[in-house]
Amino acid sequence: MKNKNKLIIVSSFISLLPSSFLVSCITTRLPDNTNKLIENKFNISSNTAILDEVRTKKFVEDLIKKTFKTNEVKKVSFLKSQEDSKHLFKEFKELSRKFFEMKNKGAEEKNKIKKKLQDFYSKNWLFIIENLKEFVWTYDSWWMLPTKEAKNNEKYATHSKEFIEKIKELNDEYQPKEKAFLNNYFNHFQEGDESRESSQAVFYLSKFDFLMRIFVSKNENDTKFSFDKFIYFPPRNEQAGKRTQEVSIKILSDAIHQGVIHGDKAGYDSFENVLVRNNGFPALGFLIDKEVWKEYEKTKKMK
Repeated sequence: MKNKNKLIIVSSFISLLPSSFLVSCITTRLPDNTNKLIENKFNISSNTAILDEVRTKKFVEDLIKKTFKTNEVKKVSFLKSQEDSKHLFKEFKELSRKFFEMKNKGAEEKNKIKKKLQDFYSKNWLFIIENLKEFVWTYDSWWMLPTKEAKNNEKYATHSKEFIEKIKELNDEYQPKEKAFLNNYFNHFQEGDESRESSQAVFYLSKFDFLMRIFVSKNENDTKFSFDKFIYFPPRNEQAGKRTQEVSIKILSDAIHQGVIHGDKAGYDSFENVLVRNNGFPALGFLIDKEVWKEYEKTKKMK
């Protein structure tokens, strides 16, 4: 009888408790395996980030070795020049602001600021690679391979008429949105096939739909480094359909090797029928400070 009375009292007490209290009690008593599942997902994400970081660090180390070869003095001097990130960001922000200021100016003024940006990239290439998430890629033009001409100016290797017309149409009518980067990691680092027969070594750093094409001097005593192109393949749903796979450095490099180096029409065909068909049309652009870009976009909306 006493036990029955106790049960009635306890039941009555529970019925008086707020429902939010009961829910919180239930929530805190979830099975241990639920917490383990959450931990596992977090660990997988953390481990992936660590692997991405280690892989990218290895890419950068390889680039440093290939650029400076055995010149330890120049290497140390360069690495030291990249340490003052505060100063470099300040300089880059100023160049980025000037870039947007020149948007509606004449070709000559635009080209001057583009040249200054390219010089900054090459001089501070490590800063650029290691701080990618602080930048955005912004469109400049759609890309196709240059035409090969004989000495009499006769074209002997080029894109199809249909492809050239499509590029002209895109340049006139469609401009892809800016691409913002979420982290500083790269997926692949590879020497291009065209490198063997080029005056400079050619390398690619890729990040799914974004590639940096890089030139490094082959001369043992020269440490010259430059970014040839920042290539972006905009999402296919902005054009027609959705991208199905990562951009292949091998296919791109082979197309340039065959088409541009050897003047073989097969290279142009591969560019159009394999690379573009799989990934959409490639666009060239510039890297700009992300904060400056946001300021620019905010100002545009206010006008």
